[in-house]
Amino acid sequence: MYKTIIIDDEALARQRIRQLCTDHTQAIEIIGEADCGSEAIRLITELNPDLLLLDIQMPDMSGLEVLQQIDHDVMVIFTTAHTEYAIQAFDSLAVDYLVKPISVDRFSKAMDKLHVLKSLQKHTVDINALQELISQSQKKNKTYSVSIKKNERIYFVDYSDIVYLKAQDKYVTLFDKNGKEHISDKSLQEFEAALPEEFIRISRSSIIHRHCIASVEKYFKGTLIIHLLTGQSFKTGETYSKHVKSILNI
Repeated sequence: MYKTIIIDDEALARQRIRQLCTDHTQAIEIIGEADCGSEAIRLITELNPDLLLLDIQMPDMSGLEVLQQIDHDVMVIFTTAHTEYAIQAFDSLAVDYLVKPISVDRFSKAMDKLHVLKSLQKHTVDINALQELISQSQKKNKTYSVSIKKNERIYFVDYSDIVYLKAQDKYVTLFDKNGKEHISDKSLQEFEAALPEEFIRISRSSIIHRHCIASVEKYFKGTLIIHLLTGQSFKTGETYSKHVKSILNI
């Protein structure tokens, strides 16, 4: 029996997953539901589940960010409405992936795979590898700027002019070399997937242009303080620090 938490910001999606689980009551026991990443982390810590039915994209953080912030060995079946995430490499990372709307047959196949992986003790998720694969799968044709809609006009900000991006509430603000701010309703995860490799995700809320880094100093628990040429300073998130150090060859 898998103690299971359903995590999805859409009520109808959670209802559909509950319905699908009714055909597998001998294997699945639903012990909780969450409609956002922060609530998911609280429930996982409190209830110690065996399985997460986890939406990849949520308003406050992604499903991957949820997994990065828990200290718990748990099996995961990802769910999402965005087919661009669906890549064969998920199979090699011992997870399954369901694209909404989820059919009864496809859900049953995911459960069959889960039983096999459990028996083989191959259900641990490699978060860093998964993040890299998703980022690569989202890469678009080469572009040179970000489009920002203001009133009825669309403006373009060249990548080379962007110093850093900061997530604030439901929006992301781009700060350019001229000190101007550009607000977008895209998520930071969407920007991370589309921006060229010169941009580095350093925390849940920040992405910086590596060419704008002036210096780096070591900080508490392996984190870093990154100082930019424009005067701003940022602390790396604990779960991002190892990746940042690798990119910067520290």
